[in-house]
Amino acid sequence: MKNQIISVTDRVLLIIIPFLFLFNVEQVSAFDIKIEHTYKHYTIHEGLLQMQVMDIFQDSKGYLWCSTKAGLSRFDGKSFKNFSNTEVDVNSFDYVTLGGNSRGDFFQFSEHQMIQVDEDSLKAYPYPKGCVVYSNYKRSDVVGLREAACFDSIRGVVSLILNYENPDSLFLIQFDNGLGKIIGFDKNSENLIWQTDGDSIYVSDIDETNVVVSYKNPGMISEIIQNKEYTYGINSEGAIYKLTGGKFELLVKIQFSDRYFKAVPVPENNALIIKTSENLYYYKDKIIPIKQNFTSIRDLLIDNESNIWVATEEGLYNFFDLNFVNYSFGMGNKDWVWSVIEGNGNNMWFASYQNGIWKWDGETVTDYTKRLNKQIADFVKQDPAPNYYRYYMGASKFDSAVYFPTECNVLKYRNGRFSPVKGLADLPFQMTKPLTDSTFACMGYPGLYILKDGNILKYLHRDSIGVSSVLNAETDKNSHILAVGRAGVALIKEDTIVNYNQKSCLKSYSTAKDHKNNIWIGGIENINMFNGDSLLHVALKNEEAFYSILFVEPHYLLFGGLKGIYVVNLDDYYKNNTFEMLLFDQKSGFTGIECGQNGFFTDSKGMAWIPTSDYVTSFNPENLINKNILPPRIYLKTEISTDNIAWKKVNRVKDIMLKFNENNLRFRVDAVSFANVGNIRYYYQLTGLQDNWTEASEINEITFYQLKPGKYTFQAKADPGVSKVTSEIVSIHFEIEKPYWAKVWFIGLLLFVSMLIIAFVILLIRKAGMKKAMIQQRIIQLRSEALAAQLDPHFVMNCLNNISGLVNSGYKKQATDYIVKFSKLLRVILQSIKKEVISLSDELEIVENYIHLELLRCDGCFTYQIKVPGNYASQSIMVPPMILQPLVENSIKHGFENGKRKNSKIEIRIEVRDRFLVISIEDNGRGINKEKISLGTGLGTKITRERIDLLHKKANINFEVKNRECGVEVSFLIPLVVQ
Repeated sequence: MKNQIISVTDRVLLIIIPFLFLFNVEQVSAFDIKIEHTYKHYTIHEGLLQMQVMDIFQDSKGYLWCSTKAGLSRFDGKSFKNFSNTEVDVNSFDYVTLGGNSRGDFFQFSEHQMIQVDEDSLKAYPYPKGCVVYSNYKRSDVVGLREAACFDSIRGVVSLILNYENPDSLFLIQFDNGLGKIIGFDKNSENLIWQTDGDSIYVSDIDETNVVVSYKNPGMISEIIQNKEYTYGINSEGAIYKLTGGKFELLVKIQFSDRYFKAVPVPENNALIIKTSENLYYYKDKIIPIKQNFTSIRDLLIDNESNIWVATEEGLYNFFDLNFVNYSFGMGNKDWVWSVIEGNGNNMWFASYQNGIWKWDGETVTDYTKRLNKQIADFVKQDPAPNYYRYYMGASKFDSAVYFPTECNVLKYRNGRFSPVKGLADLPFQMTKPLTDSTFACMGYPGLYILKDGNILKYLHRDSIGVSSVLNAETDKNSHILAVGRAGVALIKEDTIVNYNQKSCLKSYSTAKDHKNNIWIGGIENINMFNGDSLLHVALKNEEAFYSILFVEPHYLLFGGLKGIYVVNLDDYYKNNTFEMLLFDQKSGFTGIECGQNGFFTDSKGMAWIPTSDYVTSFNPENLINKNILPPRIYLKTEISTDNIAWKKVNRVKDIMLKFNENNLRFRVDAVSFANVGNIRYYYQLTGLQDNWTEASEINEITFYQLKPGKYTFQAKADPGVSKVTSEIVSIHFEIEKPYWAKVWFIGLLLFVSMLIIAFVILLIRKAGMKKAMIQQRIIQLRSEALAAQLDPHFVMNCLNNISGLVNSGYKKQATDYIVKFSKLLRVILQSIKKEVISLSDELEIVENYIHLELLRCDGCFTYQIKVPGNYASQSIMVPPMILQPLVENSIKHGFENGKRKNSKIEIRIEVRDRFLVISIEDNGRGINKEKISLGTGLGTKITRERIDLLHKKANINFEVKNRECGVEVSFLIPLVVQ
């Protein structure tokens, strides 16, 4: 579309001939109508380094580079990465331009050097001698398999080509073949350039500098532009020539002269995008304005996704693929259009909730707002009547009449006059539409009215339908009516109504019938489909509302939502059960905010219209459904961490060897796309952990924590919202080392050390066993010696003589007692000596038997006393056998001198102290010489001491001999053992 201005004569006629209009209406000049192709404007607020964009370039990786007065900005579709002039070593007054090579490297050409700009580094390459770039610098480009930049010499006489295929070895190719200046690189043939001397145009070989072909220059062509099919020539006066049949023929002459004139061919299309310093145009058969009144257009570029980029001194613009056109009519602060419909004669009607209703014939706007507001009292039976009409969504055309739902009725426009639809309630209506060829429906707050031949055929009250206000309806395969509303979905049959009020059906707003006569239902976050028999839930999209649906032949659906317009290929859904939604939003050309409810309309030319909160937008649905969707270009970035806090970037892109604790890895996939930035979905796979690809995700980052040692391959890919078009797979191989303690050498070393330790332990055990055996043998030997000490021959002979004397003296009873005590002593000694421990009571029994025999022998020459602990039973306390008797015997023999000392006394004390058994034997005998205290006296004491020393090594027993003023005290501690 283009702006047209009503002439002065027309304005006069509109004033002096009001009788030409049947009704009292107002005329709004087309000057107030604003028609623009949609665009996205990038400024410093979106991250652009500086507003004055002088040059733009797309490298082979897909990134868009902008040269500004303050430096460079690189754009990937989502965000800018900036490099200041200080970083790239350029003065803000330097003339610079941009270029790249086939490997994806990007270069900035300044006056004295070429600068390569990478992700995190910059590198400067000085020009060869004789190459100085001034404002007459031409361009940089890729020529065939080689990279070259074209320069003019200082005086502009000789053309130079800088070969930068190898940046470390730059060299110049000088063209002084007399064929003129270089005016372009050939895009379609390797190693060819275009030159002109004003009269002729030559195509020359770069290497040989010879002419391949020549053409006549019909109009001072000074620049050559090409796409894959066509070659154009442009001169400085706005003339564009097309190479046809071996000669350049005039295609179009722009009726203005502008030193910033430039044209760019649309890829694979016989069309051009043309710019001047202030205006942008589209040319194909005729000139169509795209946008006018820019502030100094500096450069123009069409990227690999057919987006049109415009560099200006007020920022960067993207006009996408010229798919969408926005209309605004200057009605109030915002038009606030809720309904768009085409009437008779290709007139377009626009009904606004706040600003009335008007008709546009493509040139002139006719406003009916005031007239209808004056008639509202005649059309509405409410008392009092509303002051003005509010127009709702859902206008439609039926039987040569146009219908407009309003807040208080439905208006019909036929044959130049408005009237209310008869028989309807004076309540809000939200939708009108033909149901069949002969029936028409009006629906909204009152319920559903079905009309035929202008009369009400059937009325269903909202309460009987059960969906709240009826917002839309369709007839299904069985000629039943399916109605939708905020409270759910209702199938209206002849005699019954079936309600669907499951959660996914609530808040349903829009419907459309597809090529299979299935009914699609859009609502808040949910999409459902009714196939005539059942209601199926098809899709869920969070934070979205599908307010409008449009079916487009042969098998496509368009959904209008909060975020934009979605395109769905139903052929994929019915054949493959794949329901994929391609979004056109503010980042891909559709700049409207929140599509209107049930707002889609298709005019007689096949153009679709949709009202939004700020514009009315039109577009050709065929351009959306047939759009050539390219896969995004993706780049992988890897980070590692040992603690999930500090992350370190990995610069290597091949095999990576990581330490065992570098087992937290984060992968980020940067996708470069300008047409589908809002649709990109990512897929991931980590072989070594999982063999399957993940489900499609909008998240471009994934982290793996605490990976086990091993070999892994991480792979990623992306699609633009349609799985049929997938990017290349990017991958990285890495291996996490085992910890040193899990490596073979360490395990071998550990086994060797373990074997040494085991051998050493075995040796110690064997030595301990041998020592224990020796101790045990010595204990047995000491037991025998103790037994021998107990059974002193002199003692035994005395006992036997005593027995014999008693018998001979006739003291049979005393002899018998003596024999009993003596035999009992022998029996107990023999039994005890075989055991390691015996009870304290048994040990005391041995002692008492022995003392009694000694008392009989010496005729009661001493007394004794035994004290035992009262808090333990002596039967439960265990002691080594024969531990007391030798010490008691030692006191009697050596302390009492075998009964020669009078008033002799021996005391045995046993007490429990701190988990030890303390045993003391004290006598009042003659004592021990000082030099013998440490050794003790008597064989029994020595044997007992040695036994205690041996037991001490096993059971921690202490032995002590003390000399008193009168007698000796022998004491020792043994651990308390209770059974």
